[in-house]
Amino acid sequence: MKLPTRTITKPITLELTGEEEWLESLYSQFGCPKGQTKPILTGVVQVSLRGDDQFQVALDLTYTPFVPCSRCSELIPWGIRVEETFKVKETPESFHEGGGHVLQSDELDEYFLAEGAIDLGQMILDAVHTAIPQQTVPLRDESDHCRVCLEPAAPFEISLSDLSENPFKVLEGLKDKK
Repeated sequence: MKLPTRTITKPITLELTGEEEWLESLYSQFGCPKGQTKPILTGVVQVSLRGDDQFQVALDLTYTPFVPCSRCSELIPWGIRVEETFKVKETPESFHEGGGHVLQSDELDEYFLAEGAIDLGQMILDAVHTAIPQQTVPLRDESDHCRVCLEPAAPFEISLSDLSENPFKVLEGLKDKK
């Protein structure tokens, strides 16, 4: 959803029910096991004007997508809560001049307007993807075993002395683990 900035003269609050059509691009990036209800994203988005051509977007979102377990690849629900505030400002002229734009350190956490609009869909997509950890292993309570496949979640450890003797010796250890 792109929100034209010319319409923002006072703070805007958007209640997300999860049924918004523009959220389908987010939903299509996550699987859903057969027999399960497709999870929906809900929350509140607040957009306000902060000075000349600068905006603030505050997200308060809840979503439980199905993500692959890092241990067994089964789809598991992974609940996330996003509470983030972003700055959005006019795109620098150097973006339009064809030479590119070197980001300054204070611009690294900012979004730029796309054709005079705030791209809320992309902002929400980015926020959801960065809220999901790279390693997703659901641990059982009081255990270090995966709840899905029941295998130990501890990583395979390699001894440096094993590598110095014979680097292929480590592969034998992997074979024995199975």
